[in-house]
Parts: sequence; C-alpha cells; structure tokens
Amino acid sequence: MPPTVQDATLALALAVGAEAEVIIRGVTDPATVILAAVGGLALLARRRAPWLMAITFLVALLGRTLIVGGQDSDVVSFAGLVVAYSLGAHVPGRESFAALGVLLTGWLADQALISGFSAGLVPGAILLFGFPWLAGRALSSHRMMTRELHARTEQLEREREERARLAAVQERGRLAVQINDVVTHGISSMVSHADGGRAALGSRTLVERALRQVEQDGREALAQMRRLLGTLRPDADQTLAPQPSLAEVGRLVERARRSGMDVVLSVEGHPRPLPTGIDVSAYRIVQEALRNAAGHHDRALRVTVTYGDQDLRLEMSGAGRDGALPARSEHWVAIRERVALYGGALTTDRAPSGGHALTARLPLEAERD
Repeated sequence: MPPTVQDATLALALAVGAEAEVIIRGVTDPATVILAAVGGLALLARRRAPWLMAITFLVALLGRTLIVGGQDSDVVSFAGLVVAYSLGAHVPGRESFAALGVLLTGWLADQALISGFSAGLVPGAILLFGFPWLAGRALSSHRMMTRELHARTEQLEREREERARLAAVQERGRLAVQINDVVTHGISSMVSHADGGRAALGSRTLVERALRQVEQDGREALAQMRRLLGTLRPDADQTLAPQPSLAEVGRLVERARRSGMDVVLSVEGHPRPLPTGIDVSAYRIVQEALRNAAGHHDRALRVTVTYGDQDLRLEMSGAGRDGALPARSEHWVAIRERVALYGGALTTDRAPSGGHALTARLPLEAERD
C-alpha cells in the first residue's frame, strides 16, 4: 500500500473514531465536532509536513478543551502517540527534539486546563510521548543508514565499472603493441625477401620493378608501424623485449612456485609452433590467471594446456574460496580482451574443489586463414 494511502486510512480512522467518541458522550456542539475531526485528519500531513500536523493537532486539542472544558479521550491520546512517532520519524536531526518539546508543551497545557497543573504531569508526558518518539527516531536512523549504504553501493559499482573500463582500454593498448610487433616482424620479413629476390633476378626488368615496388611499400608500411608503436608503448625509448611464447609457460609456472604458489602444469595433445599472435596471447592468459589466483590468496592452481586439431584450450582451476573469477576484475578483463581478439570463447565456473575454474579456447584455423 502506498504511504499516502496508509496516511489517509489512518487519519480517516482516527477522525471517525473521535467523532464517534464525541457523539457517544452526547456532545453536540458543532465546533467540538469539527475540532475532533480536524485532530484526526491532521495526520494526513505526517510525512510531508510533520510540523503542520503537530500544530494542527495541538490547535484542535486545545480548542476543544477551551470550548467544552475538555475530557479525557482514548482516541485523542492514541492520535497524540502517532503524532509523537511521526515527529521522530520524519523531522530531521535536532529539529526533531524541538518538535517533541512543542508537542509536550501543548499536551501539558491541555492537561493543565482540564485538571490543573501538577509536577507529576511532566514525567508522565515524557514517558507517554518519549517512547513512540524514540521509535520514530530509530526508524529514521535506519532509513538514513540504508540510503547511505545504497548510495555507497552505487558508488562502488560505478568505481568497479570505471576500473573495468580502464583495464579494458589498457589491455587493448597492450594488444595493439603485441599486434604491432607481430605485423612489423612480418613486414620486415617481406621487405627482406623482396630485396633478396630483386637482387637474384638480374636483368628481368619488369619483375625487378614489381619487387622494388613491393620493397618500397613494405619499407613505408614498416616505418608507419614503428611510428605507431612509439605512440602505443609507454616505454618506447627503452629496448624492445622479445614477445613471450607459450613454450615458456613452464618458466612462468616455476616463478609462481618460487613465490609460494602450488601450481600444477599439464600439457595435453601434441605441442607444436603456434601462430605468433595466439602464442603470445596464450602465454598472457595463463599469466593473468596466475596473477588473479595470487591476488585472491588462492595458492593452489592447476593449469592444463591442450593442443587440439582446431583450437588451443587453456584451463585454469583453483582451490580458493572466492568462486568464479570476478567479471569486473582487471585480470578477467585482460583475459577476455585477448580471447575476443582471436574469436575465441571464455567460460568461468566453480571448480569441483570449490574455487574458480576458467577455460579459454583459441581457434587455430582462424589464425591460419
């Protein structure tokens, strides 16, 4: 039920109850009848305008007492409790204390008009209205904490998404450098072969001219690729290191073992030279999986490399308690980008041991094409 409907139902019930109480007691004064209804209907504003609710309720209460001399009323007392609760729940901060003080003052004034003032009225009024007011304050604090936690959760979600986006951008930059290296090597080989072929042709003018053009185009493309490489590498002035290979995955695993990890490496199928791009990406995928395991304190990891006829399959399964590799972790992003580059498939699941299990499949046919 919507809050406005709840408030309307409560206010109407209290107004009807107050009217019935007045009629049962034989009061027929129109002003009293109207003020009894106003006191109940004041609760319509308990959420949107709690101060207006409190003032309206007290005006109706005091007006009724001044007109007919005042009588104790169960309905009015219950309405006062609801007013106290609403002031605690919907008036913010220290202002809520002031609102409770106004309610207590008005209630004590009404009681003084009915039966005269006595010292015992004060603690009685504090106990009567203090408990529902405290309940309202507790609810208000809970709502505020819930809103803060929700806002914090949304902020963390935005930060995770931003980190994942930046990780994807960085990984694509590294992939671009890798592709650059591979293509540059290919172009260099093409230029060398064209140069050697032209020298071997001797006087075959037309073929020599064509090979010269191939050599020239290759040199220009190579120069452009090297310029691009300079813009992609953050350490472009440093000596370029050779790209890693899946054949070196044993060394990678051995380094992980020396750092304290329990890594088991299995190689299935018939190991053979791989296309350069897939060779480097496969090595990086295993490397990122090891980094993720170390970051999640998953000290035990099983790595299985399977050479198939049409694809290369990399399976990494851990024994940690964190479950599948988080979809927004920077390691997952790095693996995902490399698998997607070569049209592969990536799956994550829970391993039988309870940790994470990751399988990356890289098609070899597509690369050969």
